[in-house]
Amino acid sequence: MTKEIKEKIDYLQAPGLDPINEFRKHFKELEVHIRDVQKELEDLQNLSTRLLDVGVAISSEIDLFSLLTRIIDEAKSLLKAQKGTLYLVDKETDELYFHVVDSKQLKEIRLPINDKSIAGYVALECVPLNIGDVYVIPEDEPYSFNKSIDKKTGLRTRSMLTVPMVGHDGTVSGAVQLINKVDDWQVVPFSVRDQKILMSLASQAAVAIENATLYKEVADLFDSVVRFSASAIDERDPATAGHSRRVALYAAALARELGCFTDDELKELEYAAWLHDVGKIGVRENILTKENKLFPDELEKVRERFEGIKLSVVSSSLVKMSKAGKKNDSAGYIEKLEKRMKECIEEVGDDFTFIERINKPGFLSPEEKNHLERIGRKTFKNALGRRRKYLYAEEMRKLRVPRGNLTVSERKIMNAHVESSYKILSSIPFSRRLKRVPEIAVMHHERLDGSGYPKGLKGDEISLQGRILGLVDVYDALTAQDRPYKPAIPVARSLKILEEEVKAGRLDKKVLDTFVKKKVYTLKDPGAKH
Repeated sequence: MTKEIKEKIDYLQAPGLDPINEFRKHFKELEVHIRDVQKELEDLQNLSTRLLDVGVAISSEIDLFSLLTRIIDEAKSLLKAQKGTLYLVDKETDELYFHVVDSKQLKEIRLPINDKSIAGYVALECVPLNIGDVYVIPEDEPYSFNKSIDKKTGLRTRSMLTVPMVGHDGTVSGAVQLINKVDDWQVVPFSVRDQKILMSLASQAAVAIENATLYKEVADLFDSVVRFSASAIDERDPATAGHSRRVALYAAALARELGCFTDDELKELEYAAWLHDVGKIGVRENILTKENKLFPDELEKVRERFEGIKLSVVSSSLVKMSKAGKKNDSAGYIEKLEKRMKECIEEVGDDFTFIERINKPGFLSPEEKNHLERIGRKTFKNALGRRRKYLYAEEMRKLRVPRGNLTVSERKIMNAHVESSYKILSSIPFSRRLKRVPEIAVMHHERLDGSGYPKGLKGDEISLQGRILGLVDVYDALTAQDRPYKPAIPVARSLKILEEEVKAGRLDKKVLDTFVKKKVYTLKDPGAKH
Protein backbone atom coordinates (compact mmCIF):
# COMPACT_ATOMS: atom_id res chain seq x y z
CA MET A 1 0.00 0.00 0.00
CA THR A 2 1.44 3.39 -1.03
CA LYS A 3 1.73 6.27 1.35
CA GLU A 4 -0.68 8.33 -0.77
CA ILE A 5 -3.44 5.70 -0.73
CA LYS A 6 -2.97 5.13 3.04
CA GLU A 7 -3.33 8.85 3.65
CA LYS A 8 -6.50 8.92 1.55
CA ILE A 9 -8.00 6.00 3.56
CA ASP A 10 -7.05 7.62 6.85
CA TYR A 11 -8.71 10.84 5.65
CA LEU A 12 -11.94 9.07 4.75
CA GLN A 13 -12.00 7.25 8.13
CA ALA A 14 -11.55 10.47 10.07
CA PRO A 15 -14.33 11.32 12.54
CA GLY A 16 -17.21 13.41 11.14
CA LEU A 17 -16.74 12.45 7.46
CA ASP A 18 -19.19 10.53 5.31
CA PRO A 19 -17.02 8.15 3.27
CA ILE A 20 -19.78 7.45 0.68
CA ASN A 21 -20.41 11.10 -0.11
CA GLU A 22 -16.70 11.82 -0.30
CA PHE A 23 -16.23 8.92 -2.71
CA ARG A 24 -19.09 10.22 -4.84
CA LYS A 25 -17.61 13.71 -4.85
CA HIS A 26 -14.16 12.51 -5.92
CA PHE A 27 -15.68 10.13 -8.46
CA LYS A 28 -17.56 13.01 -10.10
CA GLU A 29 -14.38 15.07 -10.22
CA LEU A 30 -12.59 12.13 -11.78
CA GLU A 31 -15.42 11.66 -14.26
CA VAL A 32 -15.23 15.32 -15.33
CA HIS A 33 -11.46 15.01 -15.68
CA ILE A 34 -11.78 11.88 -17.79
CA ARG A 35 -14.29 13.60 -20.07
CA ASP A 36 -11.93 16.55 -20.45
CA VAL A 37 -9.09 14.17 -21.31
CA GLN A 38 -11.28 12.32 -23.81
CA LYS A 39 -12.31 15.59 -25.47
CA GLU A 40 -8.68 16.64 -25.60
CA LEU A 41 -7.77 13.32 -27.21
CA GLU A 42 -10.60 13.65 -29.72
CA ASP A 43 -9.50 17.20 -30.56
CA LEU A 44 -5.93 16.04 -31.02
CA GLN A 45 -7.07 13.15 -33.18
CA ASN A 46 -9.23 15.47 -35.31
CA LEU A 47 -6.37 17.94 -35.54
CA SER A 48 -3.95 15.20 -36.61
CA THR A 49 -6.41 14.04 -39.25
CA ARG A 50 -6.90 17.57 -40.55
CA LEU A 51 -3.16 18.18 -40.65
CA LEU A 52 -2.70 15.00 -42.68
CA ASP A 53 -5.53 16.00 -45.01
CA VAL A 54 -4.05 19.47 -45.42
CA GLY A 55 -0.61 17.98 -46.07
CA VAL A 56 -1.98 15.70 -48.77
CA ALA A 57 -4.00 18.55 -50.30
CA ILE A 58 -1.15 21.05 -50.55
CA SER A 59 1.36 18.45 -51.70
CA SER A 60 -0.90 17.49 -54.61
CA GLU A 61 -1.52 21.10 -55.75
CA ILE A 62 0.70 22.17 -58.66
CA ASP A 63 -0.79 25.56 -59.48
CA LEU A 64 1.22 28.09 -57.48
CA PHE A 65 -1.55 30.65 -56.97
CA SER A 66 -4.04 27.97 -55.91
CA LEU A 67 -1.45 26.48 -53.57
CA LEU A 68 -0.68 29.76 -51.82
CA THR A 69 -4.37 30.47 -51.43
CA ARG A 70 -4.98 26.98 -50.07
CA ILE A 71 -2.19 27.27 -47.49
CA ILE A 72 -3.57 30.50 -46.05
CA ASP A 73 -7.16 29.25 -46.02
CA GLU A 74 -6.19 26.02 -44.27
CA ALA A 75 -3.99 27.81 -41.71
CA LYS A 76 -6.78 30.26 -40.84
CA SER A 77 -9.30 27.45 -40.55
CA LEU A 78 -7.08 25.21 -38.40
CA LEU A 79 -6.14 27.92 -35.91
CA LYS A 80 -9.34 30.00 -36.09
CA ALA A 81 -7.61 33.18 -37.22
CA GLN A 82 -9.37 36.21 -38.67
CA LYS A 83 -6.74 37.02 -41.30
CA GLY A 84 -3.67 35.49 -42.80
CA THR A 85 -0.78 36.48 -45.03
CA LEU A 86 1.80 34.38 -46.82
CA TYR A 87 5.11 36.06 -47.60
CA LEU A 88 7.58 34.75 -50.15
CA VAL A 89 11.27 35.58 -50.32
CA ASP A 90 12.59 37.29 -53.45
CA LYS A 91 16.19 36.10 -53.39
CA GLU A 92 17.32 38.56 -56.04
CA THR A 93 16.19 41.66 -54.11
CA ASP A 94 16.41 40.17 -50.59
CA GLU A 95 12.82 41.20 -49.91
CA LEU A 96 9.60 39.65 -48.71
CA TYR A 97 6.49 40.18 -50.76
CA PHE A 98 2.82 39.48 -50.19
CA HIS A 99 1.78 36.90 -52.70
CA VAL A 100 -1.48 36.03 -51.02
CA VAL A 101 -3.52 38.14 -48.65
CA ASP A 102 -6.48 35.76 -48.05
CA SER A 103 -8.46 33.90 -50.67
CA LYS A 104 -10.00 36.94 -52.34
CA GLN A 105 -7.14 39.34 -52.71
CA LEU A 106 -3.80 39.09 -54.47
CA LYS A 107 -1.15 41.76 -53.96
CA GLU A 108 2.55 42.23 -54.28
CA ILE A 109 3.55 44.62 -51.49
CA ARG A 110 7.23 44.36 -50.68
CA LEU A 111 9.19 44.89 -47.48
CA PRO A 112 12.89 44.40 -46.73
CA ILE A 113 14.15 41.38 -44.83
CA ASN A 114 15.42 43.07 -41.67
CA ASP A 115 14.57 43.29 -37.98
CA LYS A 116 12.30 46.34 -38.29
CA SER A 117 9.08 44.52 -39.19
CA ILE A 118 7.67 41.37 -37.58
CA ALA A 119 7.68 39.31 -40.79
CA GLY A 120 11.11 40.66 -41.76
CA TYR A 121 12.51 39.70 -38.34
CA VAL A 122 11.10 36.16 -38.58
CA ALA A 123 12.59 35.70 -42.08
CA LEU A 124 15.93 37.20 -41.02
CA GLU A 125 16.38 35.25 -37.78
CA CYS A 126 14.46 32.11 -38.86
CA VAL A 127 12.53 32.07 -35.57
CA PRO A 128 8.79 32.18 -34.84
CA LEU A 129 7.14 35.12 -33.10
CA ASN A 130 3.99 34.59 -31.03
CA ILE A 131 2.73 37.98 -29.85
CA GLY A 132 -0.31 38.31 -27.59
CA ASP A 133 -0.96 41.96 -28.44
CA VAL A 134 1.02 43.76 -31.11
CA TYR A 135 0.20 47.13 -29.54
CA VAL A 136 2.21 46.30 -26.40
CA ILE A 137 5.44 44.98 -27.89
CA PRO A 138 8.32 45.71 -25.45
CA GLU A 139 10.36 48.75 -26.43
CA ASP A 140 13.63 46.84 -26.29
CA GLU A 141 12.53 44.60 -29.19
CA PRO A 142 13.91 45.74 -32.58
CA TYR A 143 10.73 44.95 -34.51
CA SER A 144 7.43 46.83 -34.30
CA PHE A 145 3.90 46.69 -35.63
CA ASN A 146 2.81 49.19 -38.26
CA LYS A 147 -0.44 50.56 -36.77
CA SER A 148 -1.27 52.45 -39.95
CA ILE A 149 -2.34 49.14 -41.47
CA ASP A 150 -5.17 48.90 -38.93
CA LYS A 151 -6.22 52.45 -39.76
CA LYS A 152 -6.52 51.54 -43.43
CA THR A 153 -8.32 48.22 -42.92
CA GLY A 154 -10.40 49.12 -39.87
CA LEU A 155 -9.33 45.89 -38.16
CA ARG A 156 -7.86 46.01 -34.65
CA THR A 157 -4.93 43.63 -34.72
CA ARG A 158 -4.19 41.98 -31.38
CA SER A 159 -2.71 38.51 -31.37
CA MET A 160 -0.25 37.60 -34.12
CA LEU A 161 1.59 34.38 -34.89
CA THR A 162 4.36 34.47 -37.52
CA VAL A 163 6.53 31.48 -38.41
CA PRO A 164 9.26 31.01 -41.03
CA MET A 165 8.94 28.65 -43.98
CA VAL A 166 12.17 26.70 -44.28
CA GLY A 167 13.00 24.86 -47.50
CA HIS A 168 14.72 21.51 -47.93
CA ASP A 169 18.12 23.22 -48.07
CA GLY A 170 17.59 24.98 -44.73
CA THR A 171 17.08 28.45 -46.18
CA VAL A 172 14.05 30.59 -45.42
CA SER A 173 11.71 30.68 -48.42
CA GLY A 174 8.98 32.76 -46.79
CA ALA A 175 6.80 33.26 -43.74
CA VAL A 176 3.23 32.52 -42.71
CA GLN A 177 1.47 35.08 -40.54
CA LEU A 178 -1.90 34.71 -38.79
CA ILE A 179 -3.78 37.52 -37.07
CA ASN A 180 -6.35 37.45 -34.24
CA LYS A 181 -7.20 33.97 -32.99
CA VAL A 182 -10.92 33.85 -32.14
CA ASP A 183 -12.29 31.68 -29.32
CA ASP A 184 -15.90 32.08 -28.11
CA TRP A 185 -16.21 35.29 -30.15
CA GLN A 186 -13.24 36.78 -28.36
CA VAL A 187 -9.76 37.53 -29.75
CA VAL A 188 -7.24 35.57 -27.68
CA PRO A 189 -3.50 34.89 -27.95
CA PHE A 190 -2.25 31.97 -30.00
CA SER A 191 -1.16 29.05 -27.84
CA VAL A 192 2.12 27.16 -27.84
CA ARG A 193 0.30 24.30 -29.52
CA ASP A 194 -0.96 26.70 -32.22
CA GLN A 195 2.62 27.70 -32.85
CA LYS A 196 3.74 24.07 -33.25
CA ILE A 197 0.83 23.37 -35.60
CA LEU A 198 1.65 26.37 -37.79
CA MET A 199 5.34 25.46 -37.80
CA SER A 200 4.40 21.99 -39.04
CA LEU A 201 2.11 23.42 -41.73
CA ALA A 202 4.75 25.96 -42.78
CA SER A 203 7.31 23.20 -43.16
CA GLN A 204 5.00 21.24 -45.46
CA ALA A 205 4.08 24.43 -47.30
CA ALA A 206 7.73 25.28 -47.99
CA VAL A 207 8.29 21.95 -49.73
CA ALA A 208 5.00 22.19 -51.63
CA ILE A 209 5.81 25.73 -52.80
CA GLU A 210 9.25 24.63 -54.00
CA ASN A 211 7.65 21.80 -55.97
CA ALA A 212 4.93 24.05 -57.41
CA THR A 213 7.50 26.71 -58.32
CA LEU A 214 9.69 24.13 -60.04
CA TYR A 215 6.66 22.75 -61.89
CA LYS A 216 5.71 26.27 -63.00
CA GLU A 217 9.24 26.97 -64.22
CA VAL A 218 9.27 23.74 -66.21
CA ALA A 219 5.76 24.45 -67.57
CA ASP A 220 6.77 28.01 -68.54
CA LEU A 221 9.88 26.69 -70.26
CA PHE A 222 7.87 24.09 -72.18
CA ASP A 223 5.28 26.73 -73.09
CA SER A 224 8.01 29.01 -74.44
CA VAL A 225 9.58 26.19 -76.47
CA VAL A 226 6.18 25.32 -77.97
CA ARG A 227 5.43 28.91 -78.91
CA PHE A 228 8.92 29.58 -80.28
CA SER A 229 8.95 26.35 -82.30
CA ALA A 230 5.53 27.03 -83.81
CA SER A 231 6.45 30.63 -84.64
CA ALA A 232 9.74 29.55 -86.20
CA ILE A 233 7.93 27.06 -88.44
CA ASP A 234 5.35 29.67 -89.43
CA GLU A 235 8.16 32.07 -90.29
CA ARG A 236 9.50 29.61 -92.90
CA ASP A 237 6.66 30.88 -95.02
CA PRO A 238 6.13 34.64 -94.65
CA ALA A 239 2.61 34.11 -95.98
CA THR A 240 1.61 32.17 -92.87
CA ALA A 241 3.61 34.04 -90.23
CA GLY A 242 1.53 34.32 -87.06
CA HIS A 243 -1.02 31.74 -88.20
CA SER A 244 -0.44 29.27 -85.35
CA ARG A 245 -0.49 32.07 -82.79
CA ARG A 246 -3.83 33.35 -84.02
CA VAL A 247 -5.35 29.87 -84.25
CA ALA A 248 -4.28 29.19 -80.66
CA LEU A 249 -5.80 32.53 -79.59
CA TYR A 250 -9.16 31.81 -81.25
CA ALA A 251 -9.27 28.15 -80.17
CA ALA A 252 -8.58 28.82 -76.49
CA ALA A 253 -11.08 31.70 -76.33
CA LEU A 254 -13.78 29.71 -78.13
CA ALA A 255 -13.29 26.70 -75.87
CA ARG A 256 -13.62 28.89 -72.78
CA GLU A 257 -16.84 30.38 -74.14
CA LEU A 258 -18.27 26.91 -74.71
CA GLY A 259 -17.62 26.30 -71.00
CA CYS A 260 -17.42 22.51 -71.07
CA PHE A 261 -13.69 21.92 -70.72
CA THR A 262 -11.43 21.39 -67.73
CA ASP A 263 -8.26 23.46 -67.34
CA ASP A 264 -6.21 20.51 -68.58
CA GLU A 265 -8.42 20.10 -71.66
CA LEU A 266 -8.10 23.81 -72.42
CA LYS A 267 -4.32 23.57 -72.19
CA GLU A 268 -4.35 20.47 -74.43
CA LEU A 269 -6.32 22.37 -77.07
CA GLU A 270 -4.10 25.43 -76.84
CA TYR A 271 -0.92 23.40 -77.34
CA ALA A 272 -2.55 21.42 -80.16
CA ALA A 273 -3.43 24.72 -81.84
CA TRP A 274 0.10 26.06 -81.47
CA LEU A 275 1.59 22.84 -82.88
CA HIS A 276 -1.01 21.80 -85.48
CA ASP A 277 1.26 22.77 -88.40
CA VAL A 278 4.55 21.55 -86.94
CA GLY A 279 4.70 18.93 -89.70
CA LYS A 280 5.33 21.69 -92.24
CA ILE A 281 8.93 21.58 -91.11
CA GLY A 282 9.26 18.61 -93.48
CA VAL A 283 7.61 20.28 -96.50
CA ARG A 284 10.06 21.40 -99.17
CA GLU A 285 10.67 25.14 -99.15
CA ASN A 286 9.65 25.69 -102.78
CA ILE A 287 6.24 24.08 -102.22
CA LEU A 288 5.68 25.64 -98.80
CA THR A 289 6.34 29.15 -100.12
CA LYS A 290 4.86 28.65 -103.58
CA GLU A 291 2.87 31.72 -104.60
CA ASN A 292 1.71 30.89 -108.13
CA LYS A 293 1.11 27.82 -110.28
CA LEU A 294 4.52 28.02 -111.92
CA PHE A 295 7.65 28.64 -109.91
CA PRO A 296 9.38 31.94 -110.80
CA ASP A 297 12.17 30.24 -112.76
CA GLU A 298 9.60 28.17 -114.68
CA LEU A 299 7.63 31.27 -115.67
CA GLU A 300 10.86 32.96 -116.74
CA LYS A 301 11.66 30.02 -119.04
CA VAL A 302 8.18 30.33 -120.58
CA ARG A 303 8.80 34.07 -121.06
CA GLU A 304 12.12 33.42 -122.80
CA ARG A 305 10.54 30.73 -124.98
CA PHE A 306 7.75 33.07 -126.07
CA GLU A 307 10.31 35.76 -126.90
CA GLY A 308 12.09 33.10 -128.94
CA ILE A 309 8.80 32.31 -130.67
CA LYS A 310 8.48 35.99 -131.60
CA LEU A 311 12.02 35.93 -133.04
CA SER A 312 11.15 32.77 -134.94
CA VAL A 313 8.11 34.48 -136.43
CA VAL A 314 10.23 37.48 -137.44
CA SER A 315 12.97 35.28 -138.90
CA SER A 316 10.52 33.16 -140.88
CA SER A 317 8.71 36.27 -142.16
CA LEU A 318 11.96 37.93 -143.24
CA VAL A 319 12.98 34.85 -145.21
CA LYS A 320 9.63 34.85 -147.00
CA MET A 321 9.91 38.59 -147.69
CA SER A 322 13.40 38.14 -149.11
CA LYS A 323 12.22 35.47 -151.52
CA ALA A 324 9.18 37.51 -152.51
CA GLY A 325 11.32 40.58 -153.21
CA LYS A 326 13.03 38.83 -156.11
CA LYS A 327 9.76 38.55 -157.99
CA ASN A 328 7.93 41.21 -159.89
CA ASP A 329 4.79 42.76 -158.38
CA SER A 330 5.79 41.52 -154.90
CA ALA A 331 4.95 44.74 -152.99
CA GLY A 332 1.42 43.69 -152.08
CA TYR A 333 2.53 40.23 -150.99
CA ILE A 334 5.31 41.61 -148.78
CA GLU A 335 2.83 43.98 -147.20
CA LYS A 336 0.61 41.03 -146.35
CA LEU A 337 3.60 39.18 -144.88
CA GLU A 338 4.47 42.16 -142.69
CA LYS A 339 0.88 42.43 -141.48
CA ARG A 340 0.73 38.72 -140.73
CA MET A 341 4.08 38.91 -138.89
CA LYS A 342 2.80 41.70 -136.64
CA GLU A 343 -0.42 39.79 -135.95
CA CYS A 344 1.53 36.65 -135.01
CA ILE A 345 3.86 38.58 -132.69
CA GLU A 346 0.87 40.27 -131.04
CA GLU A 347 -0.90 36.90 -130.68
CA VAL A 348 2.17 35.37 -129.02
CA GLY A 349 2.32 38.36 -126.65
CA ASP A 350 -1.39 37.97 -125.81
CA ASP A 351 -0.89 34.26 -125.15
CA PHE A 352 1.88 34.97 -122.69
CA THR A 353 -0.17 37.70 -121.00
CA PHE A 354 -2.98 35.15 -120.60
CA ILE A 355 -0.54 32.63 -119.11
CA GLU A 356 0.71 35.23 -116.64
CA ARG A 357 -2.89 35.89 -115.58
CA ILE A 358 -3.98 32.30 -115.04
CA ASN A 359 -0.65 31.53 -113.38
CA LYS A 360 -1.95 33.30 -110.29
CA PRO A 361 -3.98 31.21 -107.82
CA GLY A 362 -7.72 31.30 -108.34
CA PHE A 363 -10.55 29.54 -110.11
CA LEU A 364 -9.87 28.43 -113.71
CA SER A 365 -13.07 28.87 -115.69
CA PRO A 366 -14.04 26.47 -118.54
CA GLU A 367 -13.38 29.26 -121.08
CA GLU A 368 -9.91 29.86 -119.65
CA LYS A 369 -9.19 26.13 -119.70
CA ASN A 370 -10.19 25.91 -123.38
CA HIS A 371 -7.98 28.91 -124.19
CA LEU A 372 -5.08 27.26 -122.39
CA GLU A 373 -5.59 24.02 -124.33
CA ARG A 374 -5.47 25.94 -127.63
CA ILE A 375 -2.16 27.51 -126.63
CA GLY A 376 -0.91 24.10 -125.55
CA ARG A 377 -1.55 22.69 -129.03
CA LYS A 378 0.41 25.44 -130.80
CA THR A 379 3.91 24.69 -132.07
CA PHE A 380 6.93 26.61 -133.41
CA LYS A 381 10.33 25.87 -134.92
CA ASN A 382 13.28 26.51 -132.69
CA ALA A 383 16.73 27.75 -133.81
CA LEU A 384 17.68 24.21 -134.80
CA GLY A 385 14.62 23.91 -137.00
CA ARG A 386 12.96 21.43 -134.67
CA ARG A 387 9.26 21.78 -134.01
CA ARG A 388 8.36 22.30 -130.36
CA LYS A 389 5.15 23.08 -128.47
CA TYR A 390 4.54 26.46 -126.92
CA LEU A 391 4.14 24.85 -123.49
CA TYR A 392 5.75 21.70 -122.11
CA ALA A 393 3.64 18.93 -120.56
CA GLU A 394 4.74 19.80 -116.98
CA GLU A 395 3.90 23.47 -117.51
CA MET A 396 0.46 22.55 -118.85
CA ARG A 397 -0.15 20.27 -115.89
CA LYS A 398 0.56 23.09 -113.45
CA LEU A 399 -1.38 25.75 -115.35
CA ARG A 400 -4.42 23.45 -115.57
CA VAL A 401 -4.83 23.50 -111.75
CA PRO A 402 -8.52 24.47 -111.47
CA ARG A 403 -8.30 26.06 -108.02
CA GLY A 404 -5.42 27.37 -105.97
CA ASN A 405 -1.83 27.01 -107.07
CA LEU A 406 -0.75 23.46 -106.18
CA THR A 407 -0.86 20.42 -108.42
CA VAL A 408 -2.30 17.12 -107.17
CA SER A 409 1.16 15.80 -106.31
CA GLU A 410 2.18 19.08 -104.62
CA ARG A 411 -1.11 19.13 -102.70
CA LYS A 412 -0.38 15.60 -101.44
CA ILE A 413 3.03 16.74 -100.23
CA MET A 414 1.49 19.76 -98.51
CA ASN A 415 -1.35 17.73 -96.98
CA ALA A 416 1.14 15.20 -95.66
CA HIS A 417 2.18 17.82 -93.11
CA VAL A 418 -0.77 16.71 -90.97
CA GLU A 419 0.51 13.14 -90.65
CA SER A 420 4.02 14.51 -90.14
CA SER A 421 2.67 16.69 -87.33
CA TYR A 422 1.17 13.61 -85.70
CA LYS A 423 4.43 11.65 -85.99
CA ILE A 424 6.46 14.51 -84.54
CA LEU A 425 4.03 15.21 -81.70
CA SER A 426 3.61 11.52 -80.89
CA SER A 427 7.35 11.29 -80.28
CA ILE A 428 7.18 14.04 -77.63
CA PRO A 429 6.73 12.66 -74.08
CA PHE A 430 3.74 14.80 -73.15
CA SER A 431 2.56 14.54 -69.55
CA ARG A 432 -0.66 12.70 -68.76
CA ARG A 433 -2.43 16.05 -68.63
CA LEU A 434 -1.44 16.76 -72.25
CA LYS A 435 -1.41 13.27 -73.75
CA ARG A 436 -4.15 14.06 -76.32
CA VAL A 437 -2.29 16.97 -77.95
CA PRO A 438 -1.18 14.88 -80.99
CA GLU A 439 -4.67 13.43 -81.46
CA ILE A 440 -6.32 16.88 -81.39
CA ALA A 441 -3.72 18.55 -83.62
CA VAL A 442 -4.12 15.98 -86.38
CA MET A 443 -7.87 16.71 -86.63
CA HIS A 444 -7.62 20.29 -87.90
CA HIS A 445 -8.33 19.27 -91.52
CA GLU A 446 -10.97 16.64 -90.73
CA ARG A 447 -14.59 17.44 -91.67
CA LEU A 448 -17.84 16.13 -90.19
CA ASP A 449 -19.01 14.68 -93.52
CA GLY A 450 -15.82 12.63 -93.88
CA SER A 451 -14.40 14.78 -96.70
CA GLY A 452 -11.38 15.88 -94.67
CA TYR A 453 -7.96 14.32 -94.21
CA PRO A 454 -5.79 12.50 -93.27
CA LYS A 455 -8.18 9.85 -91.87
CA GLY A 456 -11.52 10.97 -93.32
CA LEU A 457 -13.13 10.99 -89.87
CA LYS A 458 -16.89 11.55 -89.61
CA GLY A 459 -19.26 13.03 -87.03
CA ASP A 460 -18.53 11.98 -83.48
CA GLU A 461 -15.20 10.53 -84.54
CA ILE A 462 -13.99 14.14 -84.45
CA SER A 463 -13.72 15.42 -80.87
CA LEU A 464 -15.16 18.80 -79.89
CA GLN A 465 -11.62 20.11 -79.49
CA GLY A 466 -10.85 18.91 -83.01
CA ARG A 467 -13.97 20.64 -84.36
CA ILE A 468 -12.96 23.90 -82.69
CA LEU A 469 -9.47 23.70 -84.13
CA GLY A 470 -10.78 22.91 -87.60
CA LEU A 471 -13.15 25.87 -87.66
CA VAL A 472 -10.71 28.51 -86.41
CA ASP A 473 -8.01 27.20 -88.77
CA VAL A 474 -10.34 27.79 -91.72
CA TYR A 475 -11.34 31.21 -90.44
CA ASP A 476 -7.76 32.42 -90.07
CA ALA A 477 -6.83 31.08 -93.51
CA LEU A 478 -9.72 33.06 -95.01
CA THR A 479 -9.08 36.34 -93.22
CA ALA A 480 -5.27 36.33 -93.08
CA GLN A 481 -3.91 39.67 -94.28
CA ASP A 482 -0.54 38.38 -95.37
CA ARG A 483 -1.18 35.82 -98.09
CA PRO A 484 0.51 37.09 -101.29
CA TYR A 485 -1.37 34.61 -103.46
CA LYS A 486 -4.83 35.85 -102.44
CA PRO A 487 -6.41 38.96 -100.98
CA ALA A 488 -7.78 38.78 -97.46
CA ILE A 489 -11.47 37.93 -97.44
CA PRO A 490 -13.54 40.39 -95.36
CA VAL A 491 -14.80 39.15 -91.98
CA ALA A 492 -18.48 39.22 -92.98
CA ARG A 493 -17.81 37.17 -96.11
CA SER A 494 -15.56 34.76 -94.17
CA LEU A 495 -18.30 34.13 -91.60
CA LYS A 496 -20.72 33.55 -94.47
CA ILE A 497 -18.35 30.94 -95.92
CA LEU A 498 -18.22 29.23 -92.51
CA GLU A 499 -22.03 29.17 -92.46
CA GLU A 500 -22.02 27.54 -95.88
CA GLU A 501 -19.57 24.93 -94.62
CA VAL A 502 -21.89 24.23 -91.66
CA LYS A 503 -24.92 23.85 -93.97
CA ALA A 504 -22.88 21.48 -96.13
CA GLY A 505 -22.26 19.35 -93.04
CA ARG A 506 -18.53 19.93 -92.87
CA LEU A 507 -18.20 22.18 -89.80
CA ASP A 508 -19.94 22.11 -86.40
CA LYS A 509 -22.98 24.42 -86.02
CA LYS A 510 -22.73 24.80 -82.22
CA VAL A 511 -19.07 25.76 -82.47
CA LEU A 512 -19.78 28.36 -85.18
CA ASP A 513 -22.78 29.78 -83.30
CA THR A 514 -20.63 30.35 -80.21
CA PHE A 515 -17.79 31.75 -82.33
CA VAL A 516 -20.17 34.34 -83.80
CA LYS A 517 -22.38 35.04 -80.77
CA LYS A 518 -19.44 35.63 -78.43
CA LYS A 519 -17.57 37.53 -81.19
CA VAL A 520 -14.43 35.46 -80.74
CA TYR A 521 -13.40 36.51 -84.24
CA THR A 522 -12.93 40.10 -83.01
CA LEU A 523 -9.98 39.17 -80.79
CA LYS A 524 -6.83 41.08 -81.65
CA ASP A 525 -3.57 39.25 -82.26
CA PRO A 526 -1.21 40.45 -79.49
CA GLY A 527 1.82 39.40 -81.51
CA ALA A 528 0.88 41.26 -84.67
CA LYS A 529 3.19 43.98 -85.95
CA HIS A 530 1.40 47.30 -86.00
